[in-house]
Amino acid sequence: MQRYFIEDQVIVWHMLARLTPHEAKGLTVFEDAAGRYWTQYDFIYDLECPPNTGLRIYPYPLLEETITIALTTPFADEVGGAIQLLLDLEWQEEVDFRTNLLDEIEVNIQRISLARYDIIYDRAEFWSADNRRRIIGKFYEQVKSEARLYQESSLRAASLRVAIQANDTAMPF
Repeated sequence: MQRYFIEDQVIVWHMLARLTPHEAKGLTVFEDAAGRYWTQYDFIYDLECPPNTGLRIYPYPLLEETITIALTTPFADEVGGAIQLLLDLEWQEEVDFRTNLLDEIEVNIQRISLARYDIIYDRAEFWSADNRRRIIGKFYEQVKSEARLYQESSLRAASLRVAIQANDTAMPF
């Protein structure tokens, strides 16, 4: 099975020892034996620990494909990696993934385990209604609209968690 995101530290460090670094479009990419390219990124899983290193396939999957990976992969670390890419795109390019992700979860709610949802909920920071986008150089109405998006997403994610928790019957990951 092809992986797109790897955050399991044993696998990451094992792969990094065998990947060949290259420069591509101002980005350091690593080539594996199959000719696929990976980029390295840092993520924080536990605020009390130093950042961890993850790998993601390059070029990155599209928004919809990344959401599908988060909802269907059998690997817990890949769920976190997919959500981390969405967070990074949200910050760098102001991509709105929250509405699309919550829509897909709602449609597939019977197939989402609580364990998977908890990873998504925590890594997407749905527990926070704070605006995570840059506000410098924006008009007040735009900032206000984005803040509303975060508040609505947070409330919607919390209600979906309750529904998933009610339907979760020790479903496998």
